[in-house]
Amino acid sequence: MEWRILGPLEVATDTGPVALGGPRRRGLLSILLCQPNAFVPRGRLIDLLWGLDPPSSAQGALQVHVHGLRRSLGADRVLTRGVAY
Repeated sequence: MEWRILGPLEVATDTGPVALGGPRRRGLLSILLCQPNAFVPRGRLIDLLWGLDPPSSAQGALQVHVHGLRRSLGADRVLTRGVAY
């Protein structure tokens, strides 16, 4: 798997590009890629993705985005540790 983070975010495999989804899902992946081998707390991810006034549904939406990334990239690419990804 090849991660392209300079310019537009892209992920490619031997078979071609990987569909990543919309802007928030791409933002989530960008945040995680910029902190390799580190777990980022859910609260921090919500702050970075939604800003100072996140909706009450932000935690559930974050889980949906993580699930989408796992589907696109493989379950072993986005790990959970406690309240962090």
